[in-house]
Amino acid sequence: MDRTPRWLGALVGVVYFFLHLPLLVLVVFSFNASKFSVEWTG
Repeated sequence: MDRTPRWLGALVGVVYFFLHLPLLVLVVFSFNASKFSVEWTG
């Protein structure tokens, strides 16, 4: 059995990260008390 190439594992990790990045942004900005998302008020 051949091992999976290293670059393929790195590519899967990058794709996984970019697929979940919008969810992370939604979670972070959902705790913003400001009316507008351009100003962070905590």
